[in-house]
Amino acid sequence: ILAFIVSYTLNGIFTFQSEKLSHRGFMIFVGINGSLLVLVEIFQILAIEFMEVRELFAVAAGMVLYTISGFFLNRRFVYQAH
Repeated sequence: ILAFIVSYTLNGIFTFQSEKLSHRGFMIFVGINGSLLVLVEIFQILAIEFMEVRELFAVAAGMVLYTISGFFLNRRFVYQAH
Protein backbone atom coordinates (compact mmCIF):
# COMPACT_ATOMS: atom_id res chain seq x y z
CA ILE A 1 0.00 0.00 0.00
CA LEU A 2 2.96 2.28 0.61
CA ALA A 3 3.88 2.01 -3.08
CA PHE A 4 0.39 3.19 -4.06
CA ILE A 5 0.60 6.15 -1.66
CA VAL A 6 3.98 7.23 -3.02
CA SER A 7 2.94 6.69 -6.64
CA TYR A 8 -0.34 8.58 -6.21
CA THR A 9 1.40 11.51 -4.53
CA LEU A 10 4.35 11.78 -6.91
CA ASN A 11 2.17 11.33 -10.02
CA GLY A 12 -0.18 13.99 -8.74
CA ILE A 13 2.60 16.46 -8.07
CA PHE A 14 5.03 15.86 -10.92
CA THR A 15 3.27 14.03 -13.78
CA PHE A 16 -0.20 15.55 -13.67
CA GLN A 17 0.59 18.71 -11.68
CA SER A 18 -2.61 18.33 -9.71
CA GLU A 19 -3.43 21.16 -7.35
CA LYS A 20 -5.40 18.94 -4.98
CA LEU A 21 -4.95 15.34 -3.88
CA SER A 22 -7.87 13.66 -2.14
CA HIS A 23 -8.84 10.46 -0.36
CA ARG A 24 -11.44 9.76 -3.06
CA GLY A 25 -8.85 10.25 -5.80
CA PHE A 26 -6.50 7.90 -3.98
CA MET A 27 -9.17 5.21 -3.75
CA ILE A 28 -9.88 5.49 -7.49
CA PHE A 29 -6.12 5.35 -8.13
CA VAL A 30 -5.80 2.14 -6.09
CA GLY A 31 -8.77 0.60 -7.93
CA ILE A 32 -7.42 1.44 -11.37
CA ASN A 33 -3.82 0.45 -10.71
CA GLY A 34 -4.69 -2.65 -8.71
CA SER A 35 -6.93 -3.81 -11.56
CA LEU A 36 -4.21 -3.08 -14.09
CA LEU A 37 -1.73 -5.17 -12.12
CA VAL A 38 -4.12 -8.13 -12.19
CA LEU A 39 -4.88 -7.67 -15.92
CA VAL A 40 -1.19 -7.44 -16.79
CA GLU A 41 -0.48 -10.64 -14.85
CA ILE A 42 -3.27 -12.41 -16.74
CA PHE A 43 -1.93 -11.05 -20.04
CA GLN A 44 1.57 -12.27 -19.22
CA ILE A 45 0.38 -15.72 -18.19
CA LEU A 46 -1.64 -16.08 -21.38
CA ALA A 47 1.20 -14.81 -23.54
CA ILE A 48 3.88 -17.02 -21.94
CA GLU A 49 1.95 -20.20 -21.22
CA PHE A 50 -0.57 -20.39 -24.04
CA MET A 51 0.81 -18.29 -26.89
CA GLU A 52 4.40 -19.36 -26.19
CA VAL A 53 5.75 -15.81 -26.30
CA ARG A 54 9.25 -15.54 -24.85
CA GLU A 55 9.11 -14.44 -21.23
CA LEU A 56 11.21 -11.31 -21.77
CA PHE A 57 8.91 -10.05 -24.52
CA ALA A 58 5.73 -10.87 -22.60
CA VAL A 59 6.99 -9.03 -19.51
CA ALA A 60 8.12 -6.04 -21.59
CA ALA A 61 4.74 -5.94 -23.37
CA GLY A 62 2.99 -6.07 -20.00
CA MET A 63 5.07 -3.15 -18.75
CA VAL A 64 4.20 -1.09 -21.81
CA LEU A 65 0.51 -2.02 -21.51
CA TYR A 66 0.45 -1.05 -17.81
CA THR A 67 2.30 2.23 -18.33
CA ILE A 68 0.27 3.51 -21.28
CA SER A 69 -3.15 2.42 -20.06
CA GLY A 70 -2.34 3.56 -16.51
CA PHE A 71 -1.33 7.00 -17.72
CA PHE A 72 -4.52 7.58 -19.70
CA LEU A 73 -6.87 6.04 -17.12
CA ASN A 74 -5.31 7.99 -14.26
CA ARG A 75 -5.34 11.22 -16.25
CA ARG A 76 -9.01 10.71 -17.11
CA PHE A 77 -10.43 9.38 -13.84
CA VAL A 78 -8.07 10.31 -11.01
CA TYR A 79 -6.35 13.61 -11.66
CA GLN A 80 -8.58 15.46 -14.13
CA ALA A 81 -11.30 16.31 -11.63
CA HIS A 82 -8.86 17.24 -8.85
